Amino acid sequence: MNLLKGMFGIVWVELPRKAHHIPELLANLGARNDFVVYLLVAFVLCLCFSNSLEKLAKFKAGYKLAVLIGFCLLVSLMTLAVTPYTEFIYFNF
Repeated sequence: MNLLKGMFGIVWVELPRKAHHIPELLANLGARNDFVVYLLVAFVLCLCFSNSLEKLAKFKAGYKLAVLIGFCLLVSLMTLAVTPYTEFIYFNF
């Protein structure tokens, strides 16, 4: 939370004074009003879901995961074997 406070300037509590610049900022970005709603939804989703370190702490390898990885590897190798060779189009550059 300290990192998020530092990123958004909440430590200095300047948000109310600078709030009148938001329409100008949105106009410069070419954004509409729903952009702010999408931004807030994305921010809430980032705070609610676990990050990669939390997922790593919960991770347990098992038989099902090994079968899934093997299947994905087999499908990717079969896809590479079936598709014809295509020349790299930028080889002269």
